[in-house]
This record gives sequence, C-alpha cells and structure tokens, in this order.
Amino acid sequence: MSGHDESTTPGPAIPGSSPGRRLALDVVLYSAMRVALVVVIAAIVYGIGRAVGVEIPIIIAALFALVIALPLGFVLFRSQRAKVNEGIGVVDDQRRTRREDLRSRLRGNGENYYEAADDKPTDESAGKDSGENGAEGKAR
Repeated sequence: MSGHDESTTPGPAIPGSSPGRRLALDVVLYSAMRVALVVVIAAIVYGIGRAVGVEIPIIIAALFALVIALPLGFVLFRSQRAKVNEGIGVVDDQRRTRREDLRSRLRGNGENYYEAADDKPTDESAGKDSGENGAEGKAR
C-alpha cells in the first residue's frame, strides 16, 4: 500500500527512486562534503604548522578546521544544501498528503467528520427524546 502511495505522488525527476531515498542520498552526500571539507582544512592547518616548524596537535587543527569549515561550507555547498531543502519539502508534502488521505478514509469516503458528527446526534437525540418522553409519559 505504501509503495502505491509513493508512486502516485510527484517526486524528483529521477526515475526509479522515491523522494525519501533521494533525500537520504542528498543528505549523505552533503554530510560527506562537509566532513571532507573539515578534513582538508585540518590537513592544511596541520601542514602549515609543520612547514613553519610548529608542532600543532591534530585535535587543535581539527578544532580550527571546524570553526573555519562551518561558514565556508554554507557558501561552498549552497547548491547541495538547496537540494536537501527541496527534498525535505517534497517528502513533507508527500507525508502531509498521505496523512490527509488517511484521515479522509478514516472519516469514511471523504465526508467531513465534524459535519457528520453534528448531524447524527441531532437526529438521534430527536428520536430518543420523543421516544423517551413518550415512555416517561406512559409511565407517569
């Protein structure tokens, strides 16, 4: 059933992949790019320290790399971040559509639950009141 729902909702233009899988791939790629940037910057900081003749501990080089890579990654990987954001929007819309579809099916063929609930007690209470009043009248 979930496979049918995924195939009927619009997704990315990649044939054979669901929006959730595409989003996961984009997130993994974006994360790998960010980690690679930290590693490259840490290697550069460590290499510059060695070239100057200063022994910089790897931890310190990694901390400098994290501080430098954070804003730099936002600028360098803007297009990949946009893909991730777009994928999140597609998956969120798909989830919202499935949730609304499920709610309408639980209500029964798309009728408004609150209108149906308001109509039924009024009709039933009118019938019960007249029946109960008649029974009470007979009992008295």
